Amino acid sequence: MQKQKGFTLIELMIGISILTIILSILFSVFSYSYATSRNQLSKQFIETQEKLIHQILQEEFRNMTTIQLPAKGIKDINKNDDDPFQDTTNQTTCQYSTSSGTHHMREVNACFMVTDANGNEIRRTPECIDITRSTLFTASFEDRRYIRVRMFLFDPDNPNYPAVEYQETFFAPNVTREP
Repeated sequence: MQKQKGFTLIELMIGISILTIILSILFSVFSYSYATSRNQLSKQFIETQEKLIHQILQEEFRNMTTIQLPAKGIKDINKNDDDPFQDTTNQTTCQYSTSSGTHHMREVNACFMVTDANGNEIRRTPECIDITRSTLFTASFEDRRYIRVRMFLFDPDNPNYPAVEYQETFFAPNVTREP
């Protein structure tokens, strides 16, 4: 009898099992690396948006001369009341005057935007704001010259990355309140 060359069924099953274990370990490592890399990109995107929003707000508040508050009045930061800057289209808006004219601050379609009186865009961020949880309001200090902003920023390309809260209080030294 001649000995046949090849693998027995048991040898094949053991080889396939070992290969399956090695491939599953490699897939796990790759999957973890990919998720970590994606989360780092999301974190970097949100940090970039925070810096951009901060720069826009700082410049706008520095140049602001008057602020016109909506009919609902000023939101007291110590109370949990409605956002006074929600207009009838449910877009956050704040109208104010600067040396270059009347501006509006809005949250539209998950973008933070500054527009002129005619609605023409002056500045905007990419889509990154969770409007349902963001507020833009003046703080209830006695002289009304502080403006507090609270936004939740997210990465639209990574829905699994949690939204990050951006909160800052700005001093607007030249602001007087218009009725």
